Amino acid sequence: REITHPILRKYLQDPNFTQKLVEHSSEYDKALRDYVEAGISVEQNRGFSERLLANFPEELRLWTRLWHIRALFGLNDIKRTWPLSRWTPQVSEDEVAIALDQTLQLAKDLVESWGGKFVVIYLPSYRTFGYRIHHPWRDRVLDLLKSKNIPTIDLLPVFQNSADPFALYNYRKEGHYTAEGNQIVAQAVLRYLQANGPQIALPTRQVSPEYLVVSRRK
Repeated sequence: REITHPILRKYLQDPNFTQKLVEHSSEYDKALRDYVEAGISVEQNRGFSERLLANFPEELRLWTRLWHIRALFGLNDIKRTWPLSRWTPQVSEDEVAIALDQTLQLAKDLVESWGGKFVVIYLPSYRTFGYRIHHPWRDRVLDLLKSKNIPTIDLLPVFQNSADPFALYNYRKEGHYTAEGNQIVAQAVLRYLQANGPQIALPTRQVSPEYLVVSRRK
């Protein structure tokens, strides 16, 4: 959907395009606060049944396809597909691939202009384990990163080697990672920095993973 947005497209078409967001940050901050507070107010006034009905279509669609049940029994289903909910029929896969190529190249060039190194971290989704399917663009994206010599920290094998991958997701369902899941990600990034980056100053005392800060020493 973002590819069809006239403003967002300008960032790919013109590297010098800017909305001067920093200059108007106070206005945007207020607008965002108002938006969030209005959303919270709406949620607080919604009853349980309203919330349930709001999420029902997606849940019903998944259950009617029996993905959950098949996953529980370990059955493979070649007809299962990864729903690309934000895909629009007005945009072809080739257009998406071109935009992704442009985005990665711009990001790589920008970071390298700072003297930095652009690294991509691949974060696995719950669907990979819950429904035993891979994202249809996984291999395509990894191949693109490889062709551009962009280093990648692929967390999928790490999660797969976990004794209980479902425990790495909140409430053992699709959504954010648990503290344990985030710790695994942080440790993988730290190992990469120790092996490939500048000298890393490790914390001198035990620190909770979510507060771990890695510093660079030149």
